[in-house]
Formats: sequence, C-alpha cells, structure tokens
Amino acid sequence: MLRSNRLLTMLLLFALLLSACQPITRPPAPEPLPPQGLRLDAPPYAVHGLYAVGVRNFKIEATKDNERTLTISVWYPALNPNGVEELVIYEMGFPAGETPNFAVYGHAIKDAVPAMAGAPYPLIVHTHAHWSFR
Repeated sequence: MLRSNRLLTMLLLFALLLSACQPITRPPAPEPLPPQGLRLDAPPYAVHGLYAVGVRNFKIEATKDNERTLTISVWYPALNPNGVEELVIYEMGFPAGETPNFAVYGHAIKDAVPAMAGAPYPLIVHTHAHWSFR
C-alpha cells in the first residue's frame, strides 16, 4: 500500500512538472492602426473617433439688455455615409475698426445629420473669454 502511494505521488509530481514545462506562447500582436489624426504627432485627443464631426451655428438675437447678436457653434457626432470631407470654414468677423476679419479652417461637416445610434453622448461646454473665438 505504501509503495502504491509513493508511486501515485511520484506520478502526480511528474505530471505537475510536465504541465509546468509547457512552452509559453504570446497571443499574436494586434495589427497597427493606420495614422488617424490630422498629423502623425497629434495628441491622443486629436485622433479621429468612430463618428464624423458635424457642426451647426446658431444665433441668439440681440435684445434690449444685450446689444449684440451672439453666434453659437455646436459640434456633435454625425453621420457621413457618403464620405464627405470634414472641412468647414469659420469666418471670424469683427466690428469695423477692431481686429481684421479672417477665416479659420476646421474639420467638421457643416449641418450634418446627427448620429443618434450611439446616444446619449457626453456634453462638453466651452465658453471662451473676450479675445477667444467660438
């Protein structure tokens, strides 16, 4: 009986050692993604996500308390089934005599159809200072 217990113990130890000697294989490395940002050295937040970017401009008309009309830009996840280039031009217009007017190029589709399938989306609000731009 003692001999069979020793034999069984030796067999179990041998099986454990044999199982521990199995080669360790690494999972295959994932395929590298092609560059997705506007530049190869773009920061992580500049990498294009799953959705196209849409932009719409709204105007809040002047009131008796506020003398000027306020333009608001809203960026949102959008649909782009036709692969339209995400290019929009923001015209920076200033009252005469202040800063010269100029244009800023952006990467969005003007008045694109919002992507509703992944909703709800997080809301980020940015309010600029006096000398910043929408």
